Amino acid sequence: MKFLTLILLLCLSPQTVFGKDIYVDSMAANDTGKGTKASPKKFLISGLAMMSTSGGDTVTLAAGSYSAVGDAITRIVQLPNGKPGAYNVIKAAVDGSVTLTREFSLPLTSGYLQFEGLKWDSAYTKAVAGHHLRFLRCAFKGGPAIGNVATLVIGTNDQTPGAQHILFEDSWVYGPGGRYKILVYNAEFVVLRRVVARHDAGWTYDGRNPQGGITIYNAKDVYLQNSLVIDSDRTIPVGALAFISSRTMIGRSCRCIRARA
Repeated sequence: MKFLTLILLLCLSPQTVFGKDIYVDSMAANDTGKGTKASPKKFLISGLAMMSTSGGDTVTLAAGSYSAVGDAITRIVQLPNGKPGAYNVIKAAVDGSVTLTREFSLPLTSGYLQFEGLKWDSAYTKAVAGHHLRFLRCAFKGGPAIGNVATLVIGTNDQTPGAQHILFEDSWVYGPGGRYKILVYNAEFVVLRRVVARHDAGWTYDGRNPQGGITIYNAKDVYLQNSLVIDSDRTIPVGALAFISSRTMIGRSCRCIRARA
């Protein structure tokens, strides 16, 4: 009887997912490593390819700059997704010690992925599409100099919704380039929690379209929680706004702080 009771408890109790640890180091001699700490992969994509769809895996990037072609995430790259309750995690070994300078554009099929402590620094737009994605303690710097573009875009017009169930927490978006620092477009169930944006010019003003720190357009159930838009010390042309929104719901805990000389 005790044995049967134990079996029932094991079946009914929540199961802990034990994933594997995968290591990537841009300073590795080559990409033939096994993905272990002693024998890491060299390129980000190689490490991500080792994740399983069972979820619970963690890819840890050693400190350094990742600027090779194999470090780019594009819409044609299919990432192994996690699953409910078992996100696959991609993180820096130490927060802020990893800089990625290649393209970052998550495909629409992305889901149940969590990014921690990473910094993307490039003139590319950083594009987030898919579902159930988390970005914790991440930085996004720089954007295109011309065009209807942004430093960080959450959502896409390729399908509706272009992104859903997205969390950005304790993250910041800054640097030159981009009409908007953050654009939430054609997305739903998005939370920006303790996010800081600073528009550092670098975008060619066309005399018509406004620029913005955080812009939400054609989206719903978007919440800004204790988020800040900070004035830059750069000269920003007329038409720059802190928050721009249309047809959406925004949380009330939002602030714009003007820099003082």
